[in-house]
Amino acid sequence: MSAAENWQFEAACLGVDPDLFFPGLGEDAEPAKKICAECPIRERCLDDAIERGEKYGIWGGKSERERRRIRRQRLQERSLAGTTVPCQVCGRLFVRRSNNHKACSDVCSLAAQRERQRRWETTRG
Repeated sequence: MSAAENWQFEAACLGVDPDLFFPGLGEDAEPAKKICAECPIRERCLDDAIERGEKYGIWGGKSERERRRIRRQRLQERSLAGTTVPCQVCGRLFVRRSNNHKACSDVCSLAAQRERQRRWETTRG
């Protein structure tokens, strides 16, 4: 086994009853998540489970539902990251870093935030 495959031997769950990480419907997943929270390779485990499309159990401290949400977010970010788009405030083109990145600078982000606040206050009376 290569060093890249040996990362699992550093896991906090090594030697723990595997059933703990596969709670049944309605059973509490928190005991497994607590072990994962202290694990030095939690992120690696999570990434591995997401890459493999693991459908069951707690991996990297996350349930399948949580992993699906993370997977969707990562796919959206990958598809939009690096895309050149116009700033929603000033119109200048910039390279988007993520799906939520809609302004070209902190100045424009702040301006957009102030505008949203102003509109909200206007609707409140």
